[in-house]
Amino acid sequence: MSKVVKAGLLLLALAGSSVWAAEPAQSINVGIYYPQVPPYMYKSDAASPVRGVIPELLNQFFSANDIQVNYVEDNRQRAELKLYDGEIGMMVLAEKWSKQPEKALYSSAVITHRDFIYTMQPQKLQALHALKNSTICLRRHYVYTGLQEALNSGRLLRLDSDSEFDQMNMLVNGRCDFAYLNEHVAQWLKLHQFADAELYRSDYVVDETGMTLALSLEWQPLLPKLNTFLQQAKESGLTDNLLQQHINGSAANQ
Repeated sequence: MSKVVKAGLLLLALAGSSVWAAEPAQSINVGIYYPQVPPYMYKSDAASPVRGVIPELLNQFFSANDIQVNYVEDNRQRAELKLYDGEIGMMVLAEKWSKQPEKALYSSAVITHRDFIYTMQPQKLQALHALKNSTICLRRHYVYTGLQEALNSGRLLRLDSDSEFDQMNMLVNGRCDFAYLNEHVAQWLKLHQFADAELYRSDYVVDETGMTLALSLEWQPLLPKLNTFLQQAKESGLTDNLLQQHINGSAANQ
């Protein structure tokens, strides 16, 4: 059975099951990071709807549960504060990245999130503990657990930027020695924005975690249903199919 067929059967099962029914007229605000993070969540232009793996999964889940979803664009720091206050009901956030993890609930993993070091100068790539006297481009307001020792010790100097595109752009233009990026985001940027750049990636994963959805505490009753949906989406191939579509650009151009 193809992945597309399996995904279709999954959606039909969810839509037709009374187990997934929710009270009518419910709505939830979902925080979407701005600037954007393709292939996970992005917009083709200012007037277009939010697209990407995360919103397409959530649109299907909330539709099956009769919950209206409103996407709220904000930066990482403000979105997290709004989550704790209940102004935002859900956002992409792992527990270990949270500043106040006790103020939120966390889903099972949507996707495995792996971070690597990228450079234009392969001779500079060494084991993480051996890197020193170098600059690394990071995204402002992001927590990088895999780099904390190197940053705290001063072996790596953090240069902040407003987006992953800016990180890569700074690297390509020689403004930093390294950029630290998620593998799927880096792959999308290389294919669609920096096709001519000669990029080199560390042969080791610096940090790996499950990319989870954080919920404000008031949405606790929704968490078991969400976890079941995410597991079924993963097992059916729906999640991976969406990921590959958005990395390659086919979904973004539909």
